Amino acid sequence: MVSMNTSKRFKKKTPKPKINPEHQRLFDELCAWLEKNGLEVRWEKGNFQGGFCLVNGKPMIFLNKKNNLEQNIQLILSEIPNVNEGDFYLPPRLKNILMEKGLMVEEF
Repeated sequence: MVSMNTSKRFKKKTPKPKINPEHQRLFDELCAWLEKNGLEVRWEKGNFQGGFCLVNGKPMIFLNKKNNLEQNIQLILSEIPNVNEGDFYLPPRLKNILMEKGLMVEEF
């Protein structure tokens, strides 16, 4: 008699991490600011960190879908000085949120 292994192996689904609404709002505001200032924000999958670049002369910020929200916020913040080489304006409300979260220093 042949024994059959009837137990099926199931991959347990890992629950998606809960997204902090404040972080989501901050991320949305940063993306809106970038787009308002002429940058395209692209979400891509792949083996890359992301960042600012020019594609056919058009400024873009690439974000990796594998990164969590906080990582993408940090990436955007780290790339802001590269966008216009210091010639940029952040609305005071957005600047205050970033400073409160410790994501930005006042001289920025």
